[in-house]
Amino acid sequence: WVDLTNPYIVLDTLINGQEISKTETVRDLATGENAVAAINGGFFNGMSIPGYAYPDGLAIKSGTLLTASTEFNLYNDSMATFSMGFNGQISFDYWKTEVRILKVDGTVFPVNGFNKESTHQYCDITVLNRKWGPMSPGNTRYPDMTEVVVDKGVVVEIRTGMPPIEIPEKGFVILSRQDGAQRLTSSLSYGDTVSLDIKTSPDWKNIKTALSGSAILVKD
Repeated sequence: WVDLTNPYIVLDTLINGQEISKTETVRDLATGENAVAAINGGFFNGMSIPGYAYPDGLAIKSGTLLTASTEFNLYNDSMATFSMGFNGQISFDYWKTEVRILKVDGTVFPVNGFNKESTHQYCDITVLNRKWGPMSPGNTRYPDMTEVVVDKGVVVEIRTGMPPIEIPEKGFVILSRQDGAQRLTSSLSYGDTVSLDIKTSPDWKNIKTALSGSAILVKD
């Protein structure tokens, strides 16, 4: 039992704050945050690099959305999310998510994953920001990877088959291959203004902390 009305008690998501794709033990996460207690929560998917993985579902820490996926619960209610709003209200719900890149002329690019490895060999569109880590994947896995580098809302570079590049502190990198890459390169140019738009139901902007798990076993 936790008294969330106590101003000296803080409930929040524990995750690697410098590089969410790099795994840490629950003990190390708790020690790093000076937490009194910590519970292992959520699921993650291992990557090809030992010691690296990405959260399955979404994660919000201190009001910041760290990772999300449009495919999450798209076809059925399979994975529930624990969340707490800024008003202290606790909820268990099956969230729905839509991630998009918006161009000022109205062009919309559907995004499958935000701060996740692509589950479609990057033939979809993926977006990574600095919370993912300092560097983009570049051509380390796929020699034909296309990356669109966005800094402060402006496209500053479009590159294909090149080594990893530093992800801008105040921006992100859009990644794709094949048909997805062709659409990006044919529609985006250096200097274009674009934005990352993430909508969730419930609205993540009202949520202080959230972490996805699996099915709801007990309700009401």
